[in-house]
Amino acid sequence: MKSMDWTRDTLIQLIALGVYGGIWIGANLITLSMNPELLTSLSYHTANGAILIIGSMFVIFGFSYSRGQKRRAFIDDYQQKLKELSYYEERVKSHNSLLFRFIEHSPMPVMLHAENHQVLKLSDSFINSTGYNLHDLPSLKAFAERLFPRRAQDVFQHFSHSYRTDERTYDGNFKLTTKDHTELLWDFYSFGVGRDEQGLQIVTTLAIDVTDQKLKEKDLKHLSYHDDLTELFNRRYYNLSFNQHRHRKQAGIILADINNLKLINDVFGHQAGDRLLIRFARRLKEQLPRSATLARIGGDEFVAVLPRFNTQEVQQLIESIRTDFETDREFSPFQSVAFGFQKNTAADLQDTFAAAENILYEDKIHQHHKHTGIMVRALLERLFERQSETEARLERLRDLALCFHEPLRLATGEMSELLGLVRLHEIGSISFGRNHAERDTQESHRQHPEIGHRIVSSFPKLKNVAYAILTHHEHVDGSGFPFGLKGTQIPKTARIFRLIDDYDALTQKQEFSREAAIAHLRKYKGVHYDARFTDAFVDALLTDSCQQSGSNRHGLSGH
Repeated sequence: MKSMDWTRDTLIQLIALGVYGGIWIGANLITLSMNPELLTSLSYHTANGAILIIGSMFVIFGFSYSRGQKRRAFIDDYQQKLKELSYYEERVKSHNSLLFRFIEHSPMPVMLHAENHQVLKLSDSFINSTGYNLHDLPSLKAFAERLFPRRAQDVFQHFSHSYRTDERTYDGNFKLTTKDHTELLWDFYSFGVGRDEQGLQIVTTLAIDVTDQKLKEKDLKHLSYHDDLTELFNRRYYNLSFNQHRHRKQAGIILADINNLKLINDVFGHQAGDRLLIRFARRLKEQLPRSATLARIGGDEFVAVLPRFNTQEVQQLIESIRTDFETDREFSPFQSVAFGFQKNTAADLQDTFAAAENILYEDKIHQHHKHTGIMVRALLERLFERQSETEARLERLRDLALCFHEPLRLATGEMSELLGLVRLHEIGSISFGRNHAERDTQESHRQHPEIGHRIVSSFPKLKNVAYAILTHHEHVDGSGFPFGLKGTQIPKTARIFRLIDDYDALTQKQEFSREAAIAHLRKYKGVHYDARFTDAFVDALLTDSCQQSGSNRHGLSGH
């Protein structure tokens, strides 16, 4: 094609030149015919014409060839550039297609938009998350108005800045509203990806949904500063906020401590103890001023810091809370609460806290002494109601215990401890429920000394009885439980009680006579029972005084 174009141009120029030379020669011939004398001159001019034609033909041919070569090179270059342009156009189309497919199937919400504010593409994740498609959001303005109705103009202006830079930018954290009015929290990032055929900047904005993350952060922050049971502030928050009030002269502190929570957990179960804590926390929150910082700082310990503290008003408030709390019937008469309070008269609120704590401990001791007798009676009533233990059995055991008083010359304190053990030895069974069979299982049988020890340890006046309760199933040969103690490692009262407890249990069985029960005690003397105490007990049983005091009550006449 390029060769034909060059040949055609050359032939046209040669023909034009030949016509011109022919006319020039013809004109000379006509002149010669009219004047022969011009022959010599005519021949000369004809020769010149012919030379001119031939020379011109070479010049034109060379010029045409040169032009043809240049034209051929230009055409080759042009066609090469057309090929390259076509190649790059295909590449651009391919890249655009890949970009659109990437955006469409991106696992994150993505929006592709142009500098003229037209939205070009939305990812499926964006559409599924917001409920809006490309038809709903054809422009950046529609994007701002639909997703951010309360701050559309600010959002529109904010995202418009992304066209002014080729660098990746963090647009920020925005709360958007979806089509179904759900609020989501997204982090937005924008970055330029190039320009279109009109030279407009193309920007990709992608989002990361941080709604759950922010909620978890909020929950973690809440948990880090709140008690998960009562929803009050915890010790950590209290320690942080304490400094805000420590030098305020008008501030003051109220301390509260639920008495017998351990006892309530053992008797009623830990869920019951949790309910009690929740109810007490609710009462404190309802009755204390809203300005108070109220926190649970221990298992049963609460503290309230009041920015403005009026001692008389606080005393009235405490009595109101105490009365309301202690008249709750579910755990009556076991539940009580001790309070300590102090206005900040010292240079530092920490000293005021210590003063309030001393008052709290004094009130706690007073409450223990006030309620101990009442609570012990209530525990025994509950035991008689829920278990097979009866008052008649306790009376029998008491009479048998008195048989030891003279033979062993027991001191008044030892006799008191023995009678306390008689009265409270089964108190650990109170937590096994009404089902007698449940109490009689081997596991519950082995647990009740430890539970009884925990319960009785709650009463300061009865701590000497608590260890005897814990060890009243030990054997002098070390085969008992819970510790396998031997001989004198077992408290004296526990060794004595083991004799009278087994004797009473045996004589209440139809198949055991008085003599058979005594024979059993002698058989296991030095094994289960202390040898000296066994001999003394058997001798006491055989005396008329011991029989007379208990024969009608424990069936000493036999079965």
